[in-house]
Amino acid sequence: RQYLLRNERKMSDSEDDFDFDDDQEMNRIREARIAEMKFHARTEQTQVDRGHGEYKEIEQDNFLRNVTESKQVVVHFFHKDFTRCKIIDKHFEILAPRHLGTKFLRIDVEKAPFFVGKLQIKVLPAIICFIDGIAQDRIVGFEELGNTDSFKTEVLARRLAMAGVLSMGETSFTRKDKSMKSRDREPDSDD
Repeated sequence: RQYLLRNERKMSDSEDDFDFDDDQEMNRIREARIAEMKFHARTEQTQVDRGHGEYKEIEQDNFLRNVTESKQVVVHFFHKDFTRCKIIDKHFEILAPRHLGTKFLRIDVEKAPFFVGKLQIKVLPAIICFIDGIAQDRIVGFEELGNTDSFKTEVLARRLAMAGVLSMGETSFTRKDKSMKSRDREPDSDD
């Protein structure tokens, strides 16, 4: 009988040790996850501070600064009277808040003659994809987007991903659009 009591105590003690070890392991995992979340929050805030997460218009004078200060930048060269440019604007307004790893910009071709000439912009809409400040790819017109005005946002996102300026599997730098209701009202928003 004493033998049984001693074994029960030993088992009880080893279970306590096991629970303690589990607690230490869980604390280590929890601390690592908290550190990871803090890192991603800091990274996201840095991106937002650099103008990521919004689709904004820039002027010729600050074009180079905007294109070179971020790793991945997409610039839409537009004309205010072109319907197809307005269609690109609509899609970029959807994509920008969802892909913080990429900076989305637009520049009026009438106000940026130097860069229109330098980048040989001849057809609108024109989208230039920059990686580390260097133009890597371009999307001209809608030919690569289905050659229709009613292409889906996902088609443009996939094309930007092919250019290397957008990650389709982006999770750490993606934040959901705060107004999900407005996204749900978009008839062609399928992402």
